[in-house]
Amino acid sequence: MAAAENGWQAGARVLEKLGFVREGTLREDCVVTGEVSDSWVYGLIKRQRRSSPGWR
Repeated sequence: MAAAENGWQAGARVLEKLGFVREGTLREDCVVTGEVSDSWVYGLIKRQRRSSPGWR
């Protein structure tokens, strides 16, 4: 499992390139620079990891 703050597009792209799939959104779960923000939750199943191009 991995998570990326909703406004962190670069982090989300890295996770997706590694084969992670966005599983859902945690609404208003964190505070970033004084503002409440959402987070995206990503998952990766072991068998998917082996076939993902970003992993060795």
